[in-house]
Amino acid sequence: MRKKKTICLFMVWLIVIFIPIYWWYEPARQEAAIARIKGAAVAGGAEIYQSHCVACHGNTGDNIPGKHLRRTALEEAMLVKIISRGRPGTGMPAFGDDEGGSLKKFEVSDVIAFIRNWDQSIFESAAAHLPQVTAKSPASGLPAPAAPYEAAPVTATGGDAKQGRTIFRDMGCAGCHGNEGQGDSAPSLKGKNSATIRKIVRSGRNDMPPYDAASLSDSDLNHIIAFLAGGKK
Repeated sequence: MRKKKTICLFMVWLIVIFIPIYWWYEPARQEAAIARIKGAAVAGGAEIYQSHCVACHGNTGDNIPGKHLRRTALEEAMLVKIISRGRPGTGMPAFGDDEGGSLKKFEVSDVIAFIRNWDQSIFESAAAHLPQVTAKSPASGLPAPAAPYEAAPVTATGGDAKQGRTIFRDMGCAGCHGNEGQGDSAPSLKGKNSATIRKIVRSGRNDMPPYDAASLSDSDLNHIIAFLAGGKK
């Protein structure tokens, strides 16, 4: 009985000693945990930006005039709305999965975390770790039209039209130019020859940003041109 009492007293003393120590270090522990969570969100957001946003907004977030993402004054709620729902009448498609896009809510939050805590070194690290593939876009989820349009008079350059259709949508081209390049918020691509399309894609025009070989390879561009030429689907 006396031994049990001694053990109980010892446990009480341990509690008395260690609880204050625990609470002394708890704020620092919580702060470190929050920093880790934030760091993971920013890093994840940088990868999402690389795969979904860089083709239009560029490596520094400043490609589109007046839309300087690194210095945005928009509140988080507004950024969530724009990224999730897009901006009708512009080249900004809806990325939220509730709107037919490919990003879940936490992924939208992560890319906002990166934008609001822009760090070029994190951006470059994300670029180094991601495979060099064509960027994905919610436009790939757009429904196919009831019937294809007549073949546009462009010259195919050895590309594959079926692959071109997929790349055209995955890159987000369909979000502005329509599923078949027939025109929507951006001009129709019908009647454009391959040289004109190549020049516009590489140099940009009006609200359309330039796409270099890192964001759209020559072979993928050839596939798109074959698709626009109305090749076999």
